[in-house]
Amino acid sequence: MSPCAQNTNGVANARKALLSGQTDVARRQLLEFLSSNPQNRSALHTLAIATAGCGDYSEAVEILGQVTKDDASPKAWRLDLAAVHSAAGHWSAAELVYADFLGHSPDSVRALCGLARARIEQQEFDHAAGILERALQLDPRAIDAYRLLGNLCFDRADNQGARRHLETLLSLDPNDAESRGKLILAYSNIGDLPGAGKHARILIEAGRATVDLQTFYLYLLLYSLDETWQSIRAACQAFGDRLPRGGVSQRPFCRQPVNVSRPLRVGYLTGEFIYGAGHHFLAPLLGNHDAGAVEMFCYHTRGIYDRRTEWYSRLGHWRDCSDLTDEAVIDMIHDDRIEILVDLSGMFPRNRLGVFAQRAAPVQVTYPNCPMTTGIAEINYLLTDEWVCPHGDEAQYTEQAFRLPTGYLAYTVPEFSPEPTPSPFLSNGSITFGVFQRRAKMNPGVWDAMAEVLRQVPGSRLLIQNIDNTLDDPSSLVRLELIAEFGKRGVGEERLRFRGLRGQTETMALMATADIALDTFPYQGQTTTCECLWMGVPVVALSGDRHASRAGTAVLHSVGLGELAAESPAEYVRTARELAGNPAKLSCMRDGMRQRILGSPLLDGKRLAREVEAAYRWMWAQWCAGDQTISEERS
Repeated sequence: MSPCAQNTNGVANARKALLSGQTDVARRQLLEFLSSNPQNRSALHTLAIATAGCGDYSEAVEILGQVTKDDASPKAWRLDLAAVHSAAGHWSAAELVYADFLGHSPDSVRALCGLARARIEQQEFDHAAGILERALQLDPRAIDAYRLLGNLCFDRADNQGARRHLETLLSLDPNDAESRGKLILAYSNIGDLPGAGKHARILIEAGRATVDLQTFYLYLLLYSLDETWQSIRAACQAFGDRLPRGGVSQRPFCRQPVNVSRPLRVGYLTGEFIYGAGHHFLAPLLGNHDAGAVEMFCYHTRGIYDRRTEWYSRLGHWRDCSDLTDEAVIDMIHDDRIEILVDLSGMFPRNRLGVFAQRAAPVQVTYPNCPMTTGIAEINYLLTDEWVCPHGDEAQYTEQAFRLPTGYLAYTVPEFSPEPTPSPFLSNGSITFGVFQRRAKMNPGVWDAMAEVLRQVPGSRLLIQNIDNTLDDPSSLVRLELIAEFGKRGVGEERLRFRGLRGQTETMALMATADIALDTFPYQGQTTTCECLWMGVPVVALSGDRHASRAGTAVLHSVGLGELAAESPAEYVRTARELAGNPAKLSCMRDGMRQRILGSPLLDGKRLAREVEAAYRWMWAQWCAGDQTISEERS
């Protein structure tokens, strides 16, 4: 074989290696070829691509800069130079190369998409959208343009736009799992739960769903009127049964009884050590543990760090697990000699339920920050109370229900909450109802009940406020949908007020403009119920037959307002109507609400911590005594 043929084969082999992802091999072969052919532009171009694939963007840019500086090279190589700048995060440099290319080839869809992405990364969103629309005019099947537009709409909370573009994208490329995942979230955000569920099942059935997506799908079941506690438990248990077991080497657990002089070694594993609604319910427990009863370890599984994360990190032994595999997390838990491991995530993101499925600790517990069973047989106990789990309802959980004596919830009041105001009806002359739940929690049953309340309370109005940032816009599709739904039920638009996403302080001020809050069902509010009550606004709720349908009910009972939790839609309407028709009671309730809450178990984090510590000590004693309901084996 001639040297020329050998060299040609060397370049061809390098390109094959590059296409198969073997960038190091391709780079080595190209360097060998170029040692005797240093001016070969095609080999230099391929070397630059391989070098970029190895993560050396500076060298790749230098090589491409050399081979593209005159007209002897293909114009498309300039696009490769721009792509390497983009991969390196050099967005302004990438923009210049793309713009220059488009000066000569204005109809290049690839260049337009690249330029749009550079503009997006530099926060020039409107310019980027215009560029992408131009690309789609040129090529209505431009997948990259749909992907970028869908992501741009999603990131700007334009869920309707995201849905439109991502649906088109998936019709062209059904295998784009990442885009389908965003489409699922967009469907959920606009309240189209059947659409979200359909696309989630596509990924789950194809075996392409992440654990986070699978658990998000299970979480969506809580919103549906069509689901029962039996169907929810069955779905959670099926998920739990699919999690891998036996991937971690067996380690014996020591049955060492705990006396009062030695604290239990308790680990909290979660992605919830961040700012969010969960903080208001986790902080009272974790912030009030007695160091003499519990030696606390916090395992942080989400790669987010904020002011709340810093607060949690000071509570006990801090472990950052965001970049670790389940196996590495389990090794860390074993090394820390954790006796009781507690899940604080449930089906929320970065939950790491797979760690529990491998029985990382002798006793495993879930604190239902997410109001449902985990479906994990290896989780022994679920902390609960008589309101969310009345006696006789234990079968709803794969875990053993452990009822805390005075309630499983405690609440931390937001540090910047406004002062309460007098009852709005005193100045308005009419009752204002309020609903402060996201669109996904609304359904025909909710609209039926709320419309009936408005019909039975003449002159009343309904304020609808939630995290949808389009609700202030009269052309908002969600707003128009809600107007249409209430219109079909005999309630005109003039009786509805809309407010979209606000900061927490402003949201609570808006809550205070309502006389009575109306909760959603079957998924009740928990955080919003606490916020409304703190602002003096009584909340009318409809209790159901599972945890998510009783979370708000539990809050009402905790503050002595259990009479506001109805047992049927008719009772829900009657409770709201009678409260609205008793101005003296309404004013008295509002004026005394904060004092009522301050004296209730709801704000008593120390009470909760002591009860949980007693529960842990009992659970550990059961295990040390050889309780056969707690398996030592990782099955």
